[in-house]
Amino acid sequence: MDADEVLARVAVRIRERAKAKKMPLRTLATRVGTSPSQLFGVLSGARNPTVVWLCRVAEVLECDPGDFFRKPRSKPGGG
Repeated sequence: MDADEVLARVAVRIRERAKAKKMPLRTLATRVGTSPSQLFGVLSGARNPTVVWLCRVAEVLECDPGDFFRKPRSKPGGG
C-alpha cells in the first residue's frame, strides 16, 4: 500500500465517521482544535496528518485511530 492509498483511506474513513455522527466537517475541525483548511487539506490528500492529530480526530469521532486505516466499506450495488 503506497502513501497515496493510505491518505485516501484515512480521508474516506474520517468522512464516513463524521457522516455517521451527523457532524459537519467544519464542526469536526472546531472540535478537534484545528482549522478547516487543515482538515480539508488532509481530506484532499494535500496534507499528511500526524499521529497525534489523527488521535484527536478519533477522540472527537469516538472511534479507534486504527479505524482510519481499514479499507473503506463498499457501497451496495458495487459503488
